[in-house]
Amino acid sequence: MHLLLTAVISMMFTRILTVVISILFLSIPIVFCIGSPTIIYIAINEDGIAFVSIEAVAPSGIYSIELPIEPIASSIDIESNASIEWIYQDNTLYIFSPTTTLLNISYIANTSIENSVISFEIKTSNIVKIALHPSIILLTMLENITRFEILENNWILIEFTTPAKIEYIITTSIATPTPTPVPGVVTVTVKATSTVTSTVIATAISTVLSTTTKVETVTEWTTTTIISIVLLIIGFAIGYIIKRR
Repeated sequence: MHLLLTAVISMMFTRILTVVISILFLSIPIVFCIGSPTIIYIAINEDGIAFVSIEAVAPSGIYSIELPIEPIASSIDIESNASIEWIYQDNTLYIFSPTTTLLNISYIANTSIENSVISFEIKTSNIVKIALHPSIILLTMLENITRFEILENNWILIEFTTPAKIEYIITTSIATPTPTPVPGVVTVTVKATSTVTSTVIATAISTVLSTTTKVETVTEWTTTTIISIVLLIIGFAIGYIIKRR
């Protein structure tokens, strides 16, 4: 009796499960679709970090997309108008969407560094738009370039359609040293030099002339005195001679 009851319950559970699964398949169209992104945007900033943004259209059901650039899994973010669920595994996103919706997938690329060269691989032939900060020097020779443009603030935009290994380096700007003042000869301009010189010369000439005048005056006085004495002596001599006769 116990075995019979168990068998009946098992059959009823199986039928109920079948009905539930049928209802689910009828109410939600489960479509397994493997897609690819329409446009891939890459922006490499001054620190060498590559930010990836992907646009894709997901149909209703389960949608899988292989990411063209290996991501850092924890950085993946998906924006959509519909309420979606997703998981990431082995470089592939599995997305469940109740309706057809536009996806905006963004993440940071998982790059490798060797001898200061940063690199990552792009595995797609779709349109790729890569923007480079002015401090980034691209070492990869890209093929199938469809657009090259210098953007605002000297960012460079390159559009191409081919798989590629992107390699680049970061340049560091060298600060221009401030020139150190070099001691030089200090030139002091003295004004009214001619006036000072003229005054000095005039004073010197005045002194000389004054001295000369004094000398000449003394000389004339001495000469006059001597002549007077001589004449006086001659006069005394003549008077003495006359007196003797």
